[in-house]
Amino acid sequence: GGGNIQKLFLPSSVRFTNEDIYPYLKDFITDEEGRLKAQSENPWISLSLDYTAELKEVIIYVDSLKTADENGRIYYGEGEILGDKYVDFYLHEGENKIFFADRVEADTLRLDLTYIKGNILKVDSVIVELDNVVRRQFIGLIFLLLFVEGILVVLRKYITRLFRRLSADRNFAILMVCTSVIFLAIYGKFIWSDELFAYTDVGSDTFYGYLGSYISMMDRVYNVDFSLVNLFDGFGNSIISQSNIHMELPFIIILCLFGKVHIYQGLMFCTFLKIIIIELFAFLYFQEIKLDNKIATIGALIWGFSAYNILWGQHAFFLTGMLVFSILMFVIEKIIQAGKKGWWIVWGVIVGLYSVNNIYFLYSFCATIGIYYVFRLICLKTNAKEIIKLCLRYIAETFLGIGVFLFISTEWVLCVLESARSINLQLSGLINFDLIIFCNMLGRLISAGSFGIAEYSGMGNLYEAPVLSTSILIVVSCYWVCKKKHRNIIPMLLLFVAGFSPAASRLLIILNSNRWMYVISFFSVVAICITLDDILCKNGLFTYKDMAFASTIALIIIVIIYFSATIISIQYEYKSMLFKLLLLMCYIFLLKFSLSENKYYIILFLICFELIGGNFSLVNNRININQTEFETFIAGETQDLIEEIKAKENSKLYRIRDYNSRSYLNHSQVLGYMGTDSYSSLNKKYIIDFIKNLNEMGSAYSISHDANHADISCENYAMQTLLGVKYIVTDDVPPIGYTLVDQAENLAVYYNEVSLPFGLLYNEKIDKKIYMDLSPMQKNLVLYDYYYDDENSSIISEMDEIENNYTYKISKNFSYDEGLISGVSSNKEEWIEIERKANGQACEMVFDMTVPHTGLYLKVFYAGEEEDYCEEKTEYVYLVEGTRTYSVYMESDKVEKIKIIPIFGVSDEKFDFSIQKIHFVDWETKYDDVYIMKAKEMSDKEVFNVGFTNDEYHAYCIGEDEGSILMVPLAYSVNWSAYVNGERVKVKKINDGFCGIELPKGECRVVMRYKTVGESIWIIFSFICMIVYIIRGLYYRKNKIIYRRGKKYV
Repeated sequence: GGGNIQKLFLPSSVRFTNEDIYPYLKDFITDEEGRLKAQSENPWISLSLDYTAELKEVIIYVDSLKTADENGRIYYGEGEILGDKYVDFYLHEGENKIFFADRVEADTLRLDLTYIKGNILKVDSVIVELDNVVRRQFIGLIFLLLFVEGILVVLRKYITRLFRRLSADRNFAILMVCTSVIFLAIYGKFIWSDELFAYTDVGSDTFYGYLGSYISMMDRVYNVDFSLVNLFDGFGNSIISQSNIHMELPFIIILCLFGKVHIYQGLMFCTFLKIIIIELFAFLYFQEIKLDNKIATIGALIWGFSAYNILWGQHAFFLTGMLVFSILMFVIEKIIQAGKKGWWIVWGVIVGLYSVNNIYFLYSFCATIGIYYVFRLICLKTNAKEIIKLCLRYIAETFLGIGVFLFISTEWVLCVLESARSINLQLSGLINFDLIIFCNMLGRLISAGSFGIAEYSGMGNLYEAPVLSTSILIVVSCYWVCKKKHRNIIPMLLLFVAGFSPAASRLLIILNSNRWMYVISFFSVVAICITLDDILCKNGLFTYKDMAFASTIALIIIVIIYFSATIISIQYEYKSMLFKLLLLMCYIFLLKFSLSENKYYIILFLICFELIGGNFSLVNNRININQTEFETFIAGETQDLIEEIKAKENSKLYRIRDYNSRSYLNHSQVLGYMGTDSYSSLNKKYIIDFIKNLNEMGSAYSISHDANHADISCENYAMQTLLGVKYIVTDDVPPIGYTLVDQAENLAVYYNEVSLPFGLLYNEKIDKKIYMDLSPMQKNLVLYDYYYDDENSSIISEMDEIENNYTYKISKNFSYDEGLISGVSSNKEEWIEIERKANGQACEMVFDMTVPHTGLYLKVFYAGEEEDYCEEKTEYVYLVEGTRTYSVYMESDKVEKIKIIPIFGVSDEKFDFSIQKIHFVDWETKYDDVYIMKAKEMSDKEVFNVGFTNDEYHAYCIGEDEGSILMVPLAYSVNWSAYVNGERVKVKKINDGFCGIELPKGECRVVMRYKTVGESIWIIFSFICMIVYIIRGLYYRKNKIIYRRGKKYV
């Protein structure tokens, strides 16, 4: 619109000098040195922009100030009506930066210096920084169009040639028709109804796991935001883990066209488009290995709709990965067959572009295809010297392609290395071979529907188990390949078998073997296609002996699966198994005769029927989402209340705790606020360590501190306050210290009266060993006084614990031996009772407990010696698989006896457990009273003018002593660098997961920047690689070899 066009030409900043300021002064006088002196209770400086713009920050340069730390307020608005929107700040000599909350529009500002009367200052200038989003969007659109046009110009001949080739091929048209029919049959209900397919984490259907990631990426595209730190990505999260691993270019552009309300429809469209592209390049690959076009059509269909692609395709980046893998397989085969050097450039470009999105999968692809490349060269009888030369070129071309984009992909690598997943990057278990796992995988290879997927509903049945179903034809293929001893299929078979080996999967993908399953799926499809081509197109017909052997193999596999079902913990369905056997008999019968058009169409029909049958339940038996429910989630009461907070709040550096009905995980990304939790595959390991070492367990604590979750528990309000929580949105009673701000029909917003600035000053340190020995609730409060790091020095001495003697009484089914209580609970009035001497106003019971799986819990009663147990004095402890530390807080001055009742989960008749290291911590003062007192003491420490913009954190503070530490509650990374009063200082990792900056005594202007380590080096290296590619491209174009009529021209 006209307004946006006008905004294109607005400046990025406006500078007001002394001459500009003086005409707009009120109640100031100036002396001969140009300094200002306030003459009233309410002096102010008015600044007019002459147009409405989005404000980012105001920078006031002060040359001199009589007394430091004078506070003021900036009002902003449109016209002469400023309203009640303002930002508070503290004035000091030098540069003063005042930040605005997001999307602040104004054309007038008034610097209200209310408390500066009698002071003398000299203002050098005032700069108003503007955030011109419209200009960024326009420039981004221009670059996107130029990028697309550049690709089309470079590839125009190839695209035109490919289009003509495919449009003239009837089999490709058949492939597209079959693809559309199968897709509509599988996903039809999500296309025509209000039901939405749950594009979320496997096993996590009950919440919108990755929705926030997609919306966060969409917002970044809308705003053309290239920053590396997004405050809305959640606690312990990062841009790279949330964006590149979930939705890559160019598909995020498609999502933007659908918008947030219809994002699931956009994801469905992207799925269809990806399957089309996967099948296109699979079709071309099968043509390159000299298979008949009819067989290429069948192979492309089976690979595109393999159960691996369909199940893992709900993760956007998994299906994108299979798309890239299909392209790379086609390109490497083109290099093998044609031997044209120009295809190496194509290889490098694809590898380089994908390295920006997912270096983890790229490593796996390059390892897999590298082995495939070597095997193919051996099969083509290439001599050893030439093989070594070509392998070295393969490595060089791969690294050269990655090098072009190294300045971007380096951040991806650092993200992986700093994530909680990095602790799994190990090569243990290389010689293991688990027969049970092998049987499980072999069974799933034949039929996904037979092994639980038909009843798939998240974690209840199947969670990241191997999903490999391609076609029952794999049984025929295995037999035929063994019979014919095909040399050209050896590399496929070796990679196929390697997929069943934990050793191979660890070496070639580093992590667990489940993510390696695409290798088994793809090369099983290759084996099927080569077998069909050999039988149907080269007159290698089945004999009656072959039919009998293939049928016997199938029956043996079915019998093994049936008798081992209880051992390998898989579910089977007789109907599905019979369906597969019937299909196998039909295939074997058809393979007895030579190929004709009719038989080809019959086989194609059976393949389509099998793919629909194998995937229909997998897709349609999910816990789905309703469109109306989804719209309420992203545009309901919570959004209204969050918008109310934003309208009233004048700062952007504060956290909100939101208890959403379906999922609060990543909800901060959906509505654009700083949250206290996140769900991501690559959460920072430092934050996970922090939560883990807090012992975030038990009745008042979260269970989440694994590689996916970073979550300070719902009831840990003391820790939330310490980390910047200023508001909560809930339908329940708020924690202590919160007051009502706003209310909707079902939810309310509460303000934290003891909220702290987004930067905390520490003067003393506690040894980490001492910290780890504290109880969970002691840890919460000790962090209001002390910080800890990985060094072993200590300023305070170890805290003394009150010695106490406990008397145990247990059920006859349990045993007690030197502090260890163990047994089998069946929830039949079984209990553990502990008697003790109370000493304080409250009590905390801490213990270690081991249980077989998550979902179990304890019921804990407490009472005085002469009292009876009652429900009013009861706590519940949610238990997590393995051995964990738990804490139960009981607020009473008479906790003299405790009764623990093990309660099993709904799916358990009984469970084994053990409890040990039980001890009690008495609180002389109630926990809440201590928390309020300490929070108020922390708020008195002076941290002002806190802001964050363009990957930079700014704050002004007063160091009380030499060596004081400013803790910034943002996740630590090696990429952070800090400057105090302009001098570079080290960013330390404190409290396991946060940034610590050491301060000198006195005034400190702190700047902390996020910038990839060695960024300049990576940019130079990428530039060199780019020059190499440009020179090579020009050289190949100039010296292109043209074969014409059997003659060679240069």
